[in-house]
Amino acid sequence: MNGYIYFIANPSMPGLVKVGWTSGSVEDRMSQLNGTGVPTPFNVIAQFYVREAQSVESEVHKILSNHRLASQREFFEGDPKQLLDKCFAILVDNLASNASANNDFSPNSKEEIAEFSKKILLHMSGGQYRDMARHHLE
Repeated sequence: MNGYIYFIANPSMPGLVKVGWTSGSVEDRMSQLNGTGVPTPFNVIAQFYVREAQSVESEVHKILSNHRLASQREFFEGDPKQLLDKCFAILVDNLASNASANNDFSPNSKEEIAEFSKKILLHMSGGQYRDMARHHLE
């Protein structure tokens, strides 16, 4: 099933990034999480619409396993940019088309996927991932 892999953070939990997946919107998922007794709302760091989201999430969790706070939780310790950088390739390799998203992207080649990913990264969080995008895609 296609879905979103999301990287979110909460200012009340500095140094932690939650990495999960949802078949719905990331905003809806954050609304659910924000209602579970956290003192401040979560903020989106990044989101990727991917094929087989649950499998991709498992692979991302394996890649980040050395940063995992607790084995049954989806929280990882570290700098968000570095965590994202470690699993960037698997996210790009599994990008999927989402006709209902704000884009009409339908990947036809690895080059199109890479270019689309670069655009996402260059516009995320005011461009804070610009250097990472260049490192991987130029």
